[in-house]
This record gives sequence, C-alpha cells and structure tokens, in this order.
Amino acid sequence: MYSKDNKLLPYPESTINKVKLIFQLRNEGIALRAIGKQLNISHEFVRLVLNGESYKDIINRYNLKVEDVNNTRIGSFPRKKFLNLANKLMTNVSIDEVLTEFDIKESTLKKLFHPNNKKTETFLINNGFDINIIIDRLDTRSFQKSDIQKIFMMAEEGKYQSDIAKEFDTGQTHISAILRGELYKKEIEELKLEPVHTKLKENNIIKIFKLYNSGMSQSEIADKLNISIPTVGLNLNGSSKLSKEVINRYNLKKREIIHRKSRSLSENQVLEIFRLRTEENLSYAKIAAKFNLNESSIVKILKGQSYKDISTKFGLI
Repeated sequence: MYSKDNKLLPYPESTINKVKLIFQLRNEGIALRAIGKQLNISHEFVRLVLNGESYKDIINRYNLKVEDVNNTRIGSFPRKKFLNLANKLMTNVSIDEVLTEFDIKESTLKKLFHPNNKKTETFLINNGFDINIIIDRLDTRSFQKSDIQKIFMMAEEGKYQSDIAKEFDTGQTHISAILRGELYKKEIEELKLEPVHTKLKENNIIKIFKLYNSGMSQSEIADKLNISIPTVGLNLNGSSKLSKEVINRYNLKKREIIHRKSRSLSENQVLEIFRLRTEENLSYAKIAAKFNLNESSIVKILKGQSYKDISTKFGLI
C-alpha cells in the first residue's frame, strides 16, 4: 500500500485506515473499550496502537499523536493504585476501612469519584467498572420520589442529560442510570414511570449520521439524543443489524477527517478559529469540520500550542 508521499507501507489500505480511525475516535474523547467495540478489536490492541507500540511506521507517516495510556494518573493516584481503590469500593468493605487503607480523606475520595469527574468516569469505563455502583455508594445525596419524577419529566421534555445532572448537582452517568431504571428501581416502580430504553429506530440512526456529518462529535450527539457514546459509535459503524440495513438502504456515509502531516493555515484562518470558538461558541468538532482538520489540531491552536506567533501577536491567549 502506497502512502500519500508514495513510499511503500507494508499494510493493506484497510489496516492503515483502521489505525487512523483509532486515533480519530480517541481525539473525539471515545474510551478505549468503546473504540474496541466499534472496530471489533480488543481494547488492549487499541492501547498498544495509541501507545505507539504497534504500527509505528503508520503513526510516523501520518503524524498521529501518541499518548501514554499505561501511566495514566487519576488525581494523585498512579493507575495501578487507583484501580486497587476502585476494586475495593466495589466490595462490601466499609468506606472507613477504605479511607484507612489508602490513607485519604473522605472529601478527597468523593472529589475523586464525583459524577462530574469525566477523567475518572472514562478511566473506570475503560477498565470495565460499573461506575454507577461506586457513585451510588459515595453519593450522600438521597433522591426523593419528587426528584425522580422531575428527572423523568425533564427527560420527557427533551432536556439533555447533562443539563438534568447540573440541576441535581450529580453526573450525567448517574442521571442516565436512573432513567434506564438501574438505580432507584423501587421508586420508579411506585411512581409507575417507564424506564428510558436506548434501542434506536430507523429515523434515529439517520439523525445520528446527519448530526455527525454536520460536525458534531460523538459525545455531543450522545448528549443531544440522550443515548450513550458507544451507542452512537456502534451505529455509525453499522455494528448492529438494523444500523447496517439503514446504512445500506439510504447509502449513509460518515464525514471523513483527514490527518495531514502539515496543514498550513493563514493568519485570517487562525483568527477565524478563535472567533468561532469565543464569539459563536462552536464546538471543536464543528470548527474542525469547517477547516477539514481533526479536533486535536483545533485544541492545539486555541491553547497556543500551534500557530503561537499569531495567537501571541493578537493577544488571543
């Protein structure tokens, strides 16, 4: 397989595209396990690729950003110690015993596992934990029947789960679990509420493609449609029987994100990127779609890591 600079790479085009897609999905914030499910590969293989331990020549050729996913730290905890802590919280050991064993304060523990801590949430999901069990153990807030009823009412009105979570000072994952009937089952049954199921209909799958092709990221689509990120990805990739049928019937195609070794932007284009973000509050995904870049490139520009001379010249950072 010849690459864009005509040097031979010893892989079929499908392999090269799969490696590039792994990095694309990771740039969109998709968890390792979710990437594995979407591409029908193991999350351990995904980890090796993102670490740069596999397919180094493809990574170097397309200037893909390698990340160290082995040495992830959550708060002050190294990866291994944090996993031990999470495992302990999944058992019947008392919270006091956990605090003593790991020598941490209760306030630190709750902050570490707060429902709005996206880094913790992503890390736990990547490693196969049911985050709702841990959050439920640590959540000192007890939802009343009236709260449960209001949560379902807000969801029925079309409110995003993230907005409902802010209203009740909890996390989106927690709200999602309540709406699916995984938490507060007794209260939901007594109130005769119908749990929200995420099985998608044909028009929902078409809507996912339209939103994705408009520039929205998978996480934004999940929030808008009140479904999980993996559900979005699996349908975009035709991993279910229905989604495959809908994709073939309507010839649905995903927008393609092009990874370039170098992408030269003019001064006006860089200024426009800052304007779209600060004045119009467009998402990274939508800005990236406008300039045919990936989201990580947009983030680097806005942080002054790329085109620093322009952002400094105009006092943008």
